Amino acid sequence: MFFVLMTMILDGSAAPAGLLSLSVVANGTNMWLKGSFEPGDTIPMLVWPRNGAWNNPCRTATDLCCMRELLLDYRNDEVQRQQGPRCLTRLEGNLISGSRPDVKMHGDRNFSAVIPLDTPFVTMLFVHVSPFYVIEAVQTFKILPGGAIDVNAIWQNNPCYHVDVPGKPFKVCMHCNNVLRENSMFVWTPTWYIDYVCDWRCKDGFETLDQQCVPLTKTSVPLMPLAIGISAFVVLVLGACLCCQRNQAPSEPDTPTPSNAKTEVIQFREMSITPMQIRVKIN
Repeated sequence: MFFVLMTMILDGSAAPAGLLSLSVVANGTNMWLKGSFEPGDTIPMLVWPRNGAWNNPCRTATDLCCMRELLLDYRNDEVQRQQGPRCLTRLEGNLISGSRPDVKMHGDRNFSAVIPLDTPFVTMLFVHVSPFYVIEAVQTFKILPGGAIDVNAIWQNNPCYHVDVPGKPFKVCMHCNNVLRENSMFVWTPTWYIDYVCDWRCKDGFETLDQQCVPLTKTSVPLMPLAIGISAFVVLVLGACLCCQRNQAPSEPDTPTPSNAKTEVIQFREMSITPMQIRVKIN
């Protein structure tokens, strides 16, 4: 008998979605599975193998048309019942207990299943229709010598970050494997479910520098102190000019020449007159 328990940690304030735990008990013929999950705003479904390994055909899809390709290599009896010649536009019914016989739901977040011992894996998908994306969690099984089972979990949806979707009145729980930088936050990334790499931006008050978020540099001049300083300077200059104008003594005006002054011209006929012979009588 073999028992394993695995837990995926979810965080955030919006409704998370993902497989929380899975336990396996086995004997010589069958395996008993017990699972617990959080559906969030998604449609959970179990997918069983027909043959081969798991390869998610909805990884790069943009709508439910990928369900037709999914059913070619994998099994979900309820989806198979709904699938017709055209692409599905919605999923109905219980896609867990209806995925195959001997699968039961216990409440709305727990299930159990009895499956053949040679089952190589079980996959749980969480389908979000608008915007479309698919989260996956895969549990593989391998029979070892002596009847033991090697169990390996492939978690591709951890951790969970809740972001606003542009144009939608709700948040989406994105699972991002890239490291979130300090003072930054993940933002809506339409392709996050393909490679689990999410876009990010710096929080308010920080700017991007060398792929890091650093505090904003204050380069702007404060307008209010600048205006007060200029006004004070103008007042000082005007005051100084006024003081100088008051201290300056008024100058005496020039005496105008009388308009009725009489001017006489004396002309000498003889060129031999010397300065000593000139006498001027002034009235």
